[in-house]
Amino acid sequence: MTTPLPSESPRRPLLTLGPGTLVLGSVGTQLDMSCQLTEINISAEGDSEDAEAVLCGDMIAGARTYAWTVAGALFQDVAEDGVIDFTWKHAGVEMPFKFVPDATGTAAVTGRVTVDPLNLGGTVKQKNKSEFEWSAVGTPVFDPNSNASTEGTSPGTEG
Repeated sequence: MTTPLPSESPRRPLLTLGPGTLVLGSVGTQLDMSCQLTEINISAEGDSEDAEAVLCGDMIAGARTYAWTVAGALFQDVAEDGVIDFTWKHAGVEMPFKFVPDATGTAAVTGRVTVDPLNLGGTVKQKNKSEFEWSAVGTPVFDPNSNASTEGTSPGTEG
């Protein structure tokens, strides 16, 4: 196998995050956090069971599982149904989310997370932020060709 010359390498546009969207909840009861969000990461942490030896000398591989999280940082607000109020009212609730990373709307990630309440407060006379890390329920779905609108989130209902 030969390595392609640099001029033969596939060229793909690199992602610059934003403008995009992050919406939490179901249509009608959703929270659009896009204009307060300063950082977002959807990531997986893998865990493998140990391989086990069998009598014939082979090794049976252990299972590999992933724990997914949706994490980030956003500016706080204390408005009714704002980010603090919404996450405190829905603490521990499993709900859908939809993340569109840029204005093309081509790619999107959908899934479900368990909402933990955001912290409130910070440094006096500054616009304070909350960091969050919500556990995903199952595996989020990355769709590189979603042609996503920001109108809804993944199937399912709140609660």
